[in-house]
Amino acid sequence: MNLAAVIPLKLGADPKQRLANRLGLRHRRALQQAMALDVIATVASLDEVSETIVVTDAGSASEVPGEFGVRVVIEDPSLGVGLNAAVAQVAAELVERKVGSMLVLHADLPLINGPELQRMIALHVDSGKAGITIAPDRRRDGSNCLLCSPPQVIPFQYGAGSYARHLHAAKMAGVPSQTFDGEFCALDIDEEQDFSELLVRLDNACAHTQAVIREFGLDDRRLTQRSE
Repeated sequence: MNLAAVIPLKLGADPKQRLANRLGLRHRRALQQAMALDVIATVASLDEVSETIVVTDAGSASEVPGEFGVRVVIEDPSLGVGLNAAVAQVAAELVERKVGSMLVLHADLPLINGPELQRMIALHVDSGKAGITIAPDRRRDGSNCLLCSPPQVIPFQYGAGSYARHLHAAKMAGVPSQTFDGEFCALDIDEEQDFSELLVRLDNACAHTQAVIREFGLDDRRLTQRSE
């Protein structure tokens, strides 16, 4: 399978605001960058992935690590703004280059690992058809990983409730959809509860995230935004 992995990444001035009661701004920035680095490193190491693309705004492009051979695509505001527009921009380019499939992953999945992604890819390939495979978050609300064949097989529906809306989009397009319930794909770090769960599982891979958490002592549950 000719498969490109796409990681949307935007390192804003005040990231992960729902963690602000737990972590200071400096710590949230460091955590976001470390999680993205772990995701990029994992995806770039997969033999099944022919290329890894980070799509980002111009302001974040310089923060993309160069050591993993990723290609950076700058969002084109003329094509729209937001995650859906960014992913659609890359999907259109991949179709033009005749890339058969696209795996979109969020950048805040620090526990994601190669074997789990390989199982998701194998499930998708086994269907042998055009369609989508989704790894939802643990609340079954968002679409943490979305595998599309071909890349433009459905219109993208990121945002609140995207898991159900992506399934509906596949139904409307007349293509099959599958759900992959991955243990590590499911844990995106948005809420304080997610961060607490990450601390429990910290010994699983995610070397860059581990390093930041331990360097700054972020595993101290008393830490608050006063730690800036």
